[in-house]
Amino acid sequence: FTLSLHHQDGETALKEAERVLKPDGRIIVVEPTLEGELEQVFAFVHNENNDKENALKAIGNSRLSVITSEVFTADWEFRDRKDLLNSIFKFYNQPFQFDAAQKIEAYLGKKIMSTPIVLQDMMIIQSLTPALTPT
Repeated sequence: FTLSLHHQDGETALKEAERVLKPDGRIIVVEPTLEGELEQVFAFVHNENNDKENALKAIGNSRLSVITSEVFTADWEFRDRKDLLNSIFKFYNQPFQFDAAQKIEAYLGKKIMSTPIVLQDMMIIQSLTPALTPT
Protein backbone atom coordinates (compact mmCIF):
# COMPACT_ATOMS: atom_id res chain seq x y z
CA PHE A 1 0.00 0.00 0.00
CA THR A 2 1.88 3.05 -1.24
CA LEU A 3 0.16 6.21 0.01
CA SER A 4 -3.15 4.44 -0.48
CA LEU A 5 -4.33 2.79 2.73
CA HIS A 6 -5.92 6.02 3.95
CA HIS A 7 -8.03 6.18 0.75
CA GLN A 8 -10.00 3.04 1.58
CA ASP A 9 -11.42 0.96 4.41
CA GLY A 10 -8.06 0.09 5.93
CA GLU A 11 -9.26 -2.79 8.09
CA THR A 12 -10.96 -4.53 5.15
CA ALA A 13 -7.98 -3.90 2.86
CA LEU A 14 -5.49 -5.30 5.36
CA LYS A 15 -7.64 -8.40 5.96
CA GLU A 16 -7.71 -9.05 2.22
CA ALA A 17 -3.97 -8.46 1.89
CA GLU A 18 -3.35 -10.92 4.71
CA ARG A 19 -5.70 -13.45 3.11
CA VAL A 20 -3.81 -13.47 -0.21
CA LEU A 21 -0.34 -13.18 1.29
CA LYS A 22 2.05 -16.01 0.41
CA PRO A 23 3.69 -17.91 3.27
CA ASP A 24 6.57 -15.85 4.67
CA GLY A 25 5.27 -12.85 2.70
CA ARG A 26 5.22 -9.28 3.93
CA ILE A 27 2.78 -6.42 3.53
CA ILE A 28 4.42 -3.05 3.02
CA VAL A 29 2.52 0.09 3.97
CA VAL A 30 3.78 3.61 3.19
CA GLU A 31 1.65 6.42 4.60
CA PRO A 32 2.21 10.15 5.02
CA THR A 33 2.47 11.38 8.60
CA LEU A 34 0.48 14.31 9.90
CA GLU A 35 3.68 16.04 11.03
CA GLY A 36 5.14 16.47 7.56
CA GLU A 37 5.43 20.07 6.39
CA LEU A 38 3.87 19.21 3.04
CA GLU A 39 0.95 17.43 4.71
CA GLN A 40 0.35 20.50 6.86
CA VAL A 41 0.12 22.61 3.70
CA PHE A 42 -2.06 20.07 1.87
CA ALA A 43 -4.51 20.06 4.79
CA PHE A 44 -5.49 23.67 4.02
CA VAL A 45 -6.82 22.49 0.65
CA HIS A 46 -7.90 18.90 1.31
CA ASN A 47 -7.74 17.68 4.89
CA GLU A 48 -7.22 13.91 5.07
CA ASN A 49 -5.93 13.88 8.65
CA ASN A 50 -8.74 11.66 9.98
CA ASP A 51 -8.28 9.22 7.11
CA LYS A 52 -4.53 9.02 7.78
CA GLU A 53 -5.09 8.45 11.50
CA ASN A 54 -7.64 5.75 10.70
CA ALA A 55 -5.17 3.98 8.40
CA LEU A 56 -2.64 3.75 11.23
CA LYS A 57 -5.37 2.58 13.62
CA ALA A 58 -6.35 -0.11 11.10
CA ILE A 59 -2.82 -1.46 11.26
CA GLY A 60 -2.95 -1.48 15.06
CA ASN A 61 -6.37 -3.15 15.06
CA SER A 62 -5.35 -5.81 12.55
CA ARG A 63 -4.04 -9.29 13.28
CA LEU A 64 -0.76 -8.27 11.64
CA SER A 65 2.53 -7.76 13.44
CA VAL A 66 4.72 -4.79 12.61
CA ILE A 67 8.17 -6.17 11.76
CA THR A 68 9.80 -2.84 10.92
CA SER A 69 8.64 0.75 11.11
CA GLU A 70 10.69 3.67 9.89
CA VAL A 71 10.00 7.34 9.27
CA PHE A 72 11.64 8.94 6.26
CA THR A 73 11.46 12.28 4.51
CA ALA A 74 11.32 13.49 0.94
CA ASP A 75 11.68 17.05 -0.30
CA TRP A 76 9.23 18.59 -2.72
CA GLU A 77 10.65 21.55 -4.60
CA PHE A 78 8.59 24.35 -6.17
CA ARG A 79 10.02 27.13 -8.35
CA ASP A 80 8.25 29.89 -6.44
CA ARG A 81 5.06 30.92 -4.64
CA LYS A 82 2.91 30.70 -7.78
CA ASP A 83 4.22 27.23 -8.66
CA LEU A 84 3.61 25.99 -5.11
CA LEU A 85 0.05 27.27 -4.86
CA ASN A 86 -0.95 26.16 -8.36
CA SER A 87 0.60 22.71 -7.81
CA ILE A 88 -1.28 22.14 -4.56
CA PHE A 89 -4.70 22.94 -6.02
CA LYS A 90 -3.92 20.95 -9.17
CA PHE A 91 -2.77 17.97 -7.05
CA TYR A 92 -6.27 17.77 -5.56
CA ASN A 93 -7.99 18.75 -8.81
CA GLN A 94 -9.58 21.77 -7.16
CA PRO A 95 -10.04 25.35 -8.33
CA PHE A 96 -7.82 27.98 -6.76
CA GLN A 97 -9.18 29.00 -3.34
CA PHE A 98 -8.03 32.42 -2.20
CA ASP A 99 -8.74 31.80 1.51
CA ALA A 100 -6.82 28.50 1.52
CA ALA A 101 -3.91 30.17 -0.33
CA GLN A 102 -3.78 32.88 2.34
CA LYS A 103 -3.68 30.24 5.10
CA ILE A 104 -0.84 28.42 3.31
CA GLU A 105 1.10 31.66 2.96
CA ALA A 106 0.57 32.51 6.64
CA TYR A 107 1.65 29.01 7.69
CA LEU A 108 4.84 29.17 5.60
CA GLY A 109 5.68 32.74 6.63
CA LYS A 110 8.83 34.10 4.98
CA LYS A 111 9.48 30.74 3.34
CA ILE A 112 6.72 31.51 0.81
CA MET A 113 9.02 34.11 -0.80
CA SER A 114 11.94 31.68 -1.21
CA THR A 115 13.09 30.51 -4.61
CA PRO A 116 12.92 27.63 -4.80
CA ILE A 117 10.49 26.67 -2.06
CA VAL A 118 11.38 23.29 -0.55
CA LEU A 119 8.82 21.53 1.61
CA GLN A 120 9.60 18.37 3.51
CA ASP A 121 7.19 15.47 3.38
CA MET A 122 7.37 12.89 6.14
CA MET A 123 6.20 9.31 5.67
CA ILE A 124 6.21 6.10 7.62
CA ILE A 125 7.02 2.76 6.02
CA GLN A 126 5.99 -0.38 7.83
CA SER A 127 6.59 -4.04 7.08
CA LEU A 128 3.80 -6.26 8.34
CA THR A 129 3.42 -10.00 8.68
CA PRO A 130 0.63 -12.21 10.02
CA ALA A 131 0.92 -12.62 13.77
CA LEU A 132 2.17 -15.98 14.88
CA THR A 133 -0.65 -18.18 16.05
CA PRO A 134 -0.10 -20.81 18.75
CA THR A 135 -0.08 -24.38 17.42
